[in-house]
Amino acid sequence: MRDELKAEVRGRDLSTGLPKTVILTPAEIRDAVDEVVTEIVDSVVTCLGKAPPELAHDLITQGMHLVGGGGMLAGLHQRIAHDTEIDVHLVESALECVVLGAGRCIEEPAALRVVFQTGG
Repeated sequence: MRDELKAEVRGRDLSTGLPKTVILTPAEIRDAVDEVVTEIVDSVVTCLGKAPPELAHDLITQGMHLVGGGGMLAGLHQRIAHDTEIDVHLVESALECVVLGAGRCIEEPAALRVVFQTGG
């Protein structure tokens, strides 16, 4: 079994007003973020349920790619893969993908117009 790292967090104790340091275990951190992670996974499941058939087919055959800083949360891609039954791949440069994608939207707005059009 691999050693799990602990996080040292410093702040002010609200009851005394004095500086305080606490050591958090991975289990405590997982518990603290569980509600937010569940909301993220539920949102992914909802989006997949609304996906057109051709997109759903692509996701089933090719999987989905997780980008951005939130995607770097340890175990998130496994949780999404488990709950959706779709392969999830964390891209190598997750943070850079977001910036590069935003830059592409600015450079090529006409090519991406269909992505930003609303139905209605």
